[in-house]
Amino acid sequence: MDSWEKRERKHDHQGNKVGTEQAAERMQGLRPWIYHSGERTLFHTHRFPVTVYILEGAFRLELEGHEPITVRAGEAKMMPPNVKMTGYNNSSTDPLRLIVFYVSDPGMPFLDPIH
Repeated sequence: MDSWEKRERKHDHQGNKVGTEQAAERMQGLRPWIYHSGERTLFHTHRFPVTVYILEGAFRLELEGHEPITVRAGEAKMMPPNVKMTGYNNSSTDPLRLIVFYVSDPGMPFLDPIH
C-alpha cells in the first residue's frame, strides 16, 4: 500500500474510524466574542479543549489550580477540558475582542456552568 492509499483509508485495523472520516463526525466551532470593560464569563468548565485568540485588548483568565494569567492581543491560550474557570476584561475603558476555537462531539454543550 503506498502512502496515498494509507491516507485514504477510513478505518484502522480494529475497525475504528480514522482521519477525515472521524473528523467529519466532530463539531468544529469558531466563536467571536466582545467583552466590554469589566465584563466576565460565568464560572464554568468545558468538556473539550478550547483555544482563545485575542484580537484586541487583554483577557484575564483564572483557571482552578493555576495562577491567573493575562492573554494579550496577538496571543493565544489553550484551556484544558474539565477545569473550572472564568475570564474577564479587566480594562475600565477598552473592549476585549477574541475568537474561540474548539472541536467537540455533536450536541455537546459549549460550557457547563458551575453553581
